[in-house]
Amino acid sequence: MRWRSFVLCVVLAAGPAPGCNCGGEAGGPDALVPDSAPPVIPAIWINEVVVMPRHDWSDGGGTPFDATPGNGPITSQDQFIELINGGERTLDLTGWTIELIDSDPSTTTLGVENVALSEGATLRAFAPGDLLVIGDPAGFASTDVHVVLRDDDGQLVDDVEIGGLTEARDYEGDGVGDGAPAPDANGFARGAFDEAIARPAGAFDTDLDQDDFVKQPATPLAPNEAPEPPDEDVPPQVVARSTGNTWRVLEPLRIQLDEPVDAETVDPALELRRGSGATIGLGFTTFTDDDRVIVINPVGVLPFDADVEVTLRGGDGGVTDLAGNPLAADLVFTVHTEAPPADPAEVRINEICADPQQDWSDDHGGDGAAFSATPGDGDIDPSDEWVELLVLRPGLSDLSGYTLGMYRGTSLIDDARAVTPLMSTSSVIRVFGAGVSVTAVAEGDRVVIGNPASTMPSDFWLELRDAAGALVDVVEVGGNTSDSERGGDEIDDGAPGPGQDGDADGVEDECVARVPDGADTGDDGDDFDRAAATLGAAN
Repeated sequence: MRWRSFVLCVVLAAGPAPGCNCGGEAGGPDALVPDSAPPVIPAIWINEVVVMPRHDWSDGGGTPFDATPGNGPITSQDQFIELINGGERTLDLTGWTIELIDSDPSTTTLGVENVALSEGATLRAFAPGDLLVIGDPAGFASTDVHVVLRDDDGQLVDDVEIGGLTEARDYEGDGVGDGAPAPDANGFARGAFDEAIARPAGAFDTDLDQDDFVKQPATPLAPNEAPEPPDEDVPPQVVARSTGNTWRVLEPLRIQLDEPVDAETVDPALELRRGSGATIGLGFTTFTDDDRVIVINPVGVLPFDADVEVTLRGGDGGVTDLAGNPLAADLVFTVHTEAPPADPAEVRINEICADPQQDWSDDHGGDGAAFSATPGDGDIDPSDEWVELLVLRPGLSDLSGYTLGMYRGTSLIDDARAVTPLMSTSSVIRVFGAGVSVTAVAEGDRVVIGNPASTMPSDFWLELRDAAGALVDVVEVGGNTSDSERGGDEIDDGAPGPGQDGDADGVEDECVARVPDGADTGDDGDDFDRAAATLGAAN
């Protein structure tokens, strides 16, 4: 079977179960067709959606998108959507289309190159009970997405909204908080245990996404049934954990056990402290290696040059395996974090455009050059964000191995961390000044990273690291509450000052910038101010 990349825009409008007017979202609060519209299509339903894979479902060494994943890298190519024939008729799905409607909608026509089928099923003869998986979407389906299925005449067959947690992510356009699987959840997966948004096996389509779908382990080409817990009485054992005396402040902490753990028991059993003193706030834990590895994500970046004590409680009320056996005893260990970067930095994060008010990516108009000093007049969106570095190191500097890291803080919508290499081909990297490229940047030059990885929220943390991974400069933006503090120190000490964050009111305060240009005392609140953009020039 040959697999090709494609982008999914799925609007799955399922027909009703026999005797039930519940297909195609008809009659539901977010109906796409009038309540009076007669059911004309049998029940082909969206059955399972994975937008944040926790397994190698594309399985380069085996059969893609079957029930057995591979052991290769896990990427967006492992996303999939599964359909089921929940009706009583065999159908030809040739020419049917699937859409994933998010910030970058797209449509795919079903064909032999982009589907996997349950045993005996074919695209031309999709019988009752058959399963079909559309895998490896090109691009990236958001954790909030409207999935739509249409037949070969363009008629709506089924649709499911996943998430829609904010107005900007309500891609169905029917209001916030009515998507699957719950009012406060979307497709973000903490681990293997909640990887899929799935219709429980045997359930009909009631038109209410939150009633029809649950989070559970992914089961491509198999019934959507959570596995039975094992019947054993052996307690889990810790086999590895984080260790070191120069732990990166942006890195999460990890604890590996010899078997999967019950995720619901982990957060209450975890505690982080600065030495044996103040508690470090926990956002939530995530899991890898089929939920054997606990990944601890603090609300904020860990403090510099400090002991961080981690406690995972065992015994009664402690963490358990899937059979309910608790860890025999508490696990307590300490790591020491890295030192802060030198002040003043020779290469400084100098200007940050986190809430763009102009078309810096130059979608239309302007001078035709993305992230130049002359913006366009096209649409403004997160792709117009940018960060400017100021190089004050004598001579020529090779920054090709440098990375810009961003910590958004724990989030149910996006990954907490994102890294942009200065040799990135996904972002726009421009050098302003005497240098010709990031491999030869002269003193006084400015390097602009346009459209860095992920998006910048109101409160975040930026760090610049050299090719060896050493910290060169850090900036905290915002951080005025205990939930948004990202610097590992205190609230209200981020740029551009107490009570402020990365949000702009207009072009006159579009950026968070060092004022005067290049100021670096080590105090973000003193060094930064709100200012009009001066991309590639002095602030």
